[in-house]
Amino acid sequence: MAQTLLGLDLGARAVKAVLLQTSYRGFTVAGEALAPVPPAGEDAPDLLGRQLAALRALLADRRWRADATVCTLPGAGVAAHAVTLPFTDPRRIEQTVAFEVESAIPFDLEAAAWDYQPVAVRGGATELWVGVARREELARLLEALAAEGIDPRAVLPAAPALASLLAPGVLEGAPAAAGEAPVEAILDVGEERTLICVGAGGAL
Repeated sequence: MAQTLLGLDLGARAVKAVLLQTSYRGFTVAGEALAPVPPAGEDAPDLLGRQLAALRALLADRRWRADATVCTLPGAGVAAHAVTLPFTDPRRIEQTVAFEVESAIPFDLEAAAWDYQPVAVRGGATELWVGVARREELARLLEALAAEGIDPRAVLPAAPALASLLAPGVLEGAPAAAGEAPVEAILDVGEERTLICVGAGGAL
């Protein structure tokens, strides 16, 4: 069944949005927009408040209606960790990864919002990308979006959102030489952070 999906990126200088129309065969871009974040002032000194003001103006201008929304977690509040576990069984990974996360962060696991993605399997070991944010920061974002009538289906760190573009068939580069996996990179130069994702043969 066709759906309309809204993707949001709340940046320090601008709020970006893309509207996708999905279908059984894939998706098409139905619209894209950018709204500048107003400068700090007495009325809105808080960055999130100014980002929401830009988002409000953008949505009022475009009058988009979406079945679901996906949003990146703004700012540099997400810590990324590389974790290697000496096995490949998904059940064991799920049972073990929380202990690895807890040992890597400077606060209690109960205060964290976190998730992981398998990156590669090599020599019987599994390499994971783990993203961690403070639960209170995520809750604050969700409450602010709810006040605007937005209930996102997912809130993602920016890095996995970029990495999803490296999935086979999404980015079409030059064909690789025989026996060599194509190497692709995405570079995002932002106001507060720079992200780079490198993939070879579909693996991050």
